[in-house]
Amino acid sequence: MKDTALERAAPHAPERSRERAFWLGCGIIAVGVVLHLPTLAEAHRMNNQLHGMGMEGSMLLGMALIGIGVVSAVWGALPKRVPAWMQSSPHILPRRMKHP
Repeated sequence: MKDTALERAAPHAPERSRERAFWLGCGIIAVGVVLHLPTLAEAHRMNNQLHGMGMEGSMLLGMALIGIGVVSAVWGALPKRVPAWMQSSPHILPRRMKHP
């Protein structure tokens, strides 16, 4: 892997794949929210009551995309490695993160 100025300045910076996963997840969440808008606009005409309205395909797809996007964004936001300050305090780490 190339040693870039950004990596030298911030060695804890996320890798590109994590960064892409984060922004892709944010984009997927945005698309999922936009897919809710037609149903919400229709509910606005009925005093904002969703009770009694059927679940449209766009609403179901939007909910699925929001769930997938949240998982992707959270994974992308997490650091790949355990930070040094956590390694120096192993008593606060979960068992699966402890180093031998």
